[in-house]
Amino acid sequence: MNKSRFILMMSLLCLAFNGKSQDIEQVLKEKAWDWTGSVGANLNLYNVSGIPQRSNPFFWNIHAQMTGKIYGFELPFSFSVGQHDFSFSRPFLQAGISPSYKWARLHIGTRNMFFSPYTLAGHTFDGIGLELSPGKWRIGAMYGRFRRARVLNADIDPGYFNTLYRRSGYAARVGYGSTTSFIDFSYLYGKDDPNSLNFTPPENAVKPAENHVIGCSAGLQLASFIHLYADGAVSMFTRDQNSLAVEDFPTEKLAETFNVTLSSRINYAFKTGVDFKFRKLRLRVGYERIMPDFETMGAFFFANDRDNITIAPAFTLFKNRLSLNGNLGIQRNNLLGNRSETTKRLIGSANVNYFHPKGWGINANYTNFNVEQIEAAIALSDSVRIALVTTNFSVTPSYSWQDTGRMQSIILSGNYQQVNDRNPFTREFTNMNTTFFTANYTFQMLNTGWGINTGLNYNIIELAILTSDRYGATLGTTWTKPESKLSMGITGTYNVSRIKQERDGQVYTVNANCSFSPFERHSLSVFVNVLRNESEQFENYTEIYSGISYLYRIR
Repeated sequence: MNKSRFILMMSLLCLAFNGKSQDIEQVLKEKAWDWTGSVGANLNLYNVSGIPQRSNPFFWNIHAQMTGKIYGFELPFSFSVGQHDFSFSRPFLQAGISPSYKWARLHIGTRNMFFSPYTLAGHTFDGIGLELSPGKWRIGAMYGRFRRARVLNADIDPGYFNTLYRRSGYAARVGYGSTTSFIDFSYLYGKDDPNSLNFTPPENAVKPAENHVIGCSAGLQLASFIHLYADGAVSMFTRDQNSLAVEDFPTEKLAETFNVTLSSRINYAFKTGVDFKFRKLRLRVGYERIMPDFETMGAFFFANDRDNITIAPAFTLFKNRLSLNGNLGIQRNNLLGNRSETTKRLIGSANVNYFHPKGWGINANYTNFNVEQIEAAIALSDSVRIALVTTNFSVTPSYSWQDTGRMQSIILSGNYQQVNDRNPFTREFTNMNTTFFTANYTFQMLNTGWGINTGLNYNIIELAILTSDRYGATLGTTWTKPESKLSMGITGTYNVSRIKQERDGQVYTVNANCSFSPFERHSLSVFVNVLRNESEQFENYTEIYSGISYLYRIR
């Protein structure tokens, strides 16, 4: 039934814009065949001693990105195959192609499409899709599988994998207008296949879900300096297709069509705002509201039960040498007032960047994140109430200069972060101050390709019950020979660790890499990273990452 509807929908879209025949003579003037892209392979190895394994010991991947062109028809193609996770017996395979000609594009294989932020929002699918953009029209449709069925294997799978049903669906969009003034309507349907697993999961495990989403996006350019925008959607998400049907639904036929059950929930989400653009100033004011339990199968993740007000000014001065950007946001949850608490967040940030033509500049960032809980359905005890302020400030001055044979630069950086818990019952365990300082100098000989990089670093972490710090130095060298198409480098870092002002140990790291292009369009690179950690209070361990990659550029 659903497949038939999709095929009919795609056919009507194609027929609607097929009234004008192609200009065969113009097509034949195009180049008969051309293509660009690259093909590559990667092999990574990992080994550790002294602590449990923290990464996959063996990973391989073969990939391709190519675009062919036949008489003006573009045929983008991507391919990726390799090892998927910790299990050597579970490789992954992805391949897709998106041929296009003028205002028509077809998607086949593993692709992703974007219709709206609340319906189909870039979720990867395996299937087929179509996008048409004749004139001011924007029309699209897709049908495919959003995810494969998966059965948890506790012996080989990490804890973050779960048993899943196979999920498929289709979506469509129809819109009209320019990039600034337009209106789009979109629809998404997704459904889990209850028969995609060869067993029945326990009652408290995964359930087969179903989802209908209707969305609308719009923009309006009121004047050259004022632009309005809005996005919204209504979603009916059924957690369990097999739960009891709703008997007193207003329309019985509608309940049967949409499979309304006791686990079905209808919720909405929207955002709207206005952009002001003047010569040196831009101001964006926006509001977003996502109701509790709002979900769409067309997005990988959605944070719901929140509304958010944002104000974001930005302007430039002194012939664009100085730029200032700010952002202020107020966010809260518990929109329906049925939670035990309401969490309010105040988020503020500012960035200042200045660059002088003589080579010196400075960048400064400030962020403030305030989280506070207030009572809602029940009275909150002060021992569990959250009241937290996180402040971060960083400043990075720099200076670079160059003559006929040398290029040099000095970069200093300082960062301070404070986590201030205003709850007297929990601040002893959560208050934290961190400070980081780095100083780096680079020297590059332009005629020989040799370069040197050096640096000093110091960081300190202050907790209520513990203070630890680390200081050290970095020294490295690079060599690049353009005519021989060879570059290599090696960097070593040594750090001393202290706990409560007493030496605890040291950390050594060595990073080496080499890239070589023996022939035109061919490149080969190798890297090795070694980390040795020695500590008197914690485990001593050695980690080694290494890898080799090959890339062939078609054009």
